[in-house]
Amino acid sequence: WKDRPLSFRVESFKRERFVAFAEDRAFPYFTFREYLSYAAAAYGRPTPDVQALVAEFGFEPCTDVLLRELSTGNRKKAALITAFALQPELLLLDEPVNGLDFQSTEALYRLMAGYRQRGTLLFSSHILESICLTADRVLVLEQGRIRRTFAGAQITAEAIREVLRDDAAVQSDHETAAGRPVRRRCPGPGGRRGAVPGRPGCRLAGDRRAGGALPEHSLV
Repeated sequence: WKDRPLSFRVESFKRERFVAFAEDRAFPYFTFREYLSYAAAAYGRPTPDVQALVAEFGFEPCTDVLLRELSTGNRKKAALITAFALQPELLLLDEPVNGLDFQSTEALYRLMAGYRQRGTLLFSSHILESICLTADRVLVLEQGRIRRTFAGAQITAEAIREVLRDDAAVQSDHETAAGRPVRRRCPGPGGRRGAVPGRPGCRLAGDRRAGGALPEHSLV
């Protein structure tokens, strides 16, 4: 990180990154405003003005509600608003689209696509659309190893699906040869959601920097 050895325990690095998890039930008795103030203080910053972000995500009715009383989608909005308000140099998003309504998804894509002006965004997603619309670089991972890389104009839904289909076929052959039944799960409408046929689970993940995205073949 920044041409120096990386340690997740180093305080300076902790202050440069923020993680928004797919599901986060921490601080259940905080309201969103209390959580935002707490998070900002933890990073040594004044509480940011989030009025514009709150409006973009349609979160106005929820700002003074306890986090434990929010729906899954609104808890996700609370985490994302906080993440983008803090604007860390390294922003990590785990399944950021899950649970969001259409308006919030559109807002999220705009924020993700423009994050290169602030720092690096690394995200995971099961939704191919989010990868193709926002990523500068795509890494195909399998068993924790980089299998294929896409960048720039190479990042298309067709190209990524082709790689995943090829790997699914190989996995299917291996499982059949081993005498194991092959569980097939198909993507949702438009290929945006779900696992790739022939794979127990397929996940796309992403990285966008001041410079990218990742498909992951196995669930983390």
